[in-house]
Amino acid sequence: MTKNDILEQICNNKLLMEAIKNVVAPNEWQDFRGHFFLQVAELPEKKLIGLWERRELDWYCLKIITNQYKSKTSTYHKMFRNA
Repeated sequence: MTKNDILEQICNNKLLMEAIKNVVAPNEWQDFRGHFFLQVAELPEKKLIGLWERRELDWYCLKIITNQYKSKTSTYHKMFRNA
């Protein structure tokens, strides 16, 4: 599986989209979704493929979602919520 294949599957993952909608405020979820995908796309290819092969990618993505939204020091908070 290539990095692009994995990213495509993440984009189409209903579990992750539901998690974003459940964690993020309704007026912020589309901005957050784009920021989340950018964060995942910037991961090194080797790390992304390793997470996929070990079946840890969904959990890793869920942790990114919660950390980015709830942390006051996250890049999402600095870019969108603190502006």
